[in-house]
Amino acid sequence: MKLNQITNGDGMSCRYTYAVYSGNDLLAVDLIGADAAVKAVWATLIQHKKVKLDTSWRQMRVPREMEISTLRTVLEQEPLLCRWHIIPCIRDVVPQPSENDLSVVVYGWEVPLPADDAFIGALGRWTVWPTLPGWAKPLYDLGRASGLVERLDSEGVDYAFAVTTTGWDAVIDRAVKEGRLLIPDA
Repeated sequence: MKLNQITNGDGMSCRYTYAVYSGNDLLAVDLIGADAAVKAVWATLIQHKKVKLDTSWRQMRVPREMEISTLRTVLEQEPLLCRWHIIPCIRDVVPQPSENDLSVVVYGWEVPLPADDAFIGALGRWTVWPTLPGWAKPLYDLGRASGLVERLDSEGVDYAFAVTTTGWDAVIDRAVKEGRLLIPDA
């Protein structure tokens, strides 16, 4: 696990092992370090102020329109350090049709959860469409071509992408008509 540095505008810094971003928008990151340093960087992030990642050498911030959740853990092997995961909030509601830009950020590691499984799971969970595991590859490809799946930049994870939660009607209809999705017999 590689530890990189993240620094706020006041010079407080801690470490991180992964980051997911789009342009200068930081979408997910873990913070590791002394409690005071992690809290200082976390406070900067929740105020949507800029931070600097040492591997990208650019200023980044959590987008103002994005709400975040924080998962806090203590490292058992290093009790004086803590690890906080900053992740996008996801609401368990189906968005209104006017919210075409609402998307779910999906990221992770091939072990324990391969990208195909993560994608089809997110699509099945956050859209109104039922999905099957064998549909992951064709729907991912069609979603990318239709602008409903966007690859995200990342460090320390095997995959990262955003899945738009609306607009899949035409994509799924086309995939079924083209024979790219097979509907099992009931």
